[in-house]
Amino acid sequence: MPADHVARVLADIAHALNSPDQADLRVRHVLDYLRLLVPYDCCALLEAASGRPQKLVVLQEGEARGSVSEVLARLFRDLTEPATLHSDLPSPEVAAQLPYPAYLVLPIVAPDLIGLLYVGKAAGAYSEEHLRLLAVVASQVGAYLRERHFQAENARLYEEVKAASAAKDEFLAMLAHELRNPLAPIRNGVALLRRLGAPEPRLQAVRDMIDRPVTDTARILDDLLDVSRVTRGKIALLPLRLDLRDVVRRAVEANRPLMERNAHRLHVRLEPEPLWVEGDETRLAQVVGNLLTNAAKFTPSGGTVEVNVTATGDRAEVR
Repeated sequence: MPADHVARVLADIAHALNSPDQADLRVRHVLDYLRLLVPYDCCALLEAASGRPQKLVVLQEGEARGSVSEVLARLFRDLTEPATLHSDLPSPEVAAQLPYPAYLVLPIVAPDLIGLLYVGKAAGAYSEEHLRLLAVVASQVGAYLRERHFQAENARLYEEVKAASAAKDEFLAMLAHELRNPLAPIRNGVALLRRLGAPEPRLQAVRDMIDRPVTDTARILDDLLDVSRVTRGKIALLPLRLDLRDVVRRAVEANRPLMERNAHRLHVRLEPEPLWVEGDETRLAQVVGNLLTNAAKFTPSGGTVEVNVTATGDRAEVR
């Protein structure tokens, strides 16, 4: 067989296997090309990777599909079942049931045995060159099937991880919501005590002792709710034209009790003129509030926390 003919057909086979799209159709094209290298009256590819249902592709003329399917499945079992794995080659009687007197059957290995490639014909015999060319094609098909299996497994694992992540987000949202509900009356009670005033310092200390962990817990639960909303795509933004200075003032006032508890000195420097920006006021205040919370967390007691709001060209900066 001319070398240029072999090279051209093998190149066509490689081109047919260059994409995972329409994989079954591409494998059929490869079996069609194989006829140009290894002539056959019947060609069959049995794909039987571990843990997957068997798949059979048969290109044939005049012979029953069932006989090829049954014999190849039996051969595959003989090659893979533990009872026969370390025995001699499969029984010749099994292979003799194939429909054509001249045939070749090669394993498809990638790296484990994942299938069989069969060709058969009624007249003539197969040569060593035919066997060598069939082995080359079997290797190409094996590499392609292995890559397809990897992609299918990766897709399956991705869907499993995606489902687990969604379940986790739903659980966190439910947990944060359920834990936040009983905090509301506690916070309301503390606020009422603060408004009424406490005549004794000991009662003030008890009130503050309740207020601090409740406030911190509510903040953590709010963060959990926000994370779950973001991951589930349920965050709704309401962009408005607003003065960034007002946003910072709102965040500062919300976090001032935290600063006072830690004896922090809070210095806020704002631009004298309005800093107009477009954004969601609640979320922007939350961002600034998170910065202040982190500053309070990592600044030693009695330290100084500075907030600077400046305009730089067409940008507004909070530092």
